[in-house]
Amino acid sequence: MSRSSRIANNFIGAVPRYSQSLPPAVDVETAGNSTNTPDKDWLKSELRICLQLLEKHYGQKPIIYVNKIFYWKYLEEEFQDYHIGIRDIFLPPGFLLSTRWTLWQYYDRGGIPGIEGPVDLNVYYCDWISFDIFTTKTKGK
Repeated sequence: MSRSSRIANNFIGAVPRYSQSLPPAVDVETAGNSTNTPDKDWLKSELRICLQLLEKHYGQKPIIYVNKIFYWKYLEEEFQDYHIGIRDIFLPPGFLLSTRWTLWQYYDRGGIPGIEGPVDLNVYYCDWISFDIFTTKTKGK
């Protein structure tokens, strides 16, 4: 079993399908200034396996969650039919990134009543009708 298959199966085992859920998200970032980065072709192949398994189970395409540098290095030319979630707590996604995006994590130290500790805060880039469609494609309860 490939690494990405194990990751997808772990996610599927932990996250139930509900009809009003957001699509699953696959976080594919490398850490900081790491010089030990994965081979581009290997990473794209593994990512495709993981995305296909999640899509088959949940009935909708997963969101690919990345930072801008990772997007430029690995994904810019491919995966155009997937929603992109961008993490950038300094600049909006349109700044230095000319791609479509669905989610933007703009803050990583937000607060929500009832949740202890910091939480990520995100913006969804669309209107409410699209958001409703976005959350109702999941096969589930």
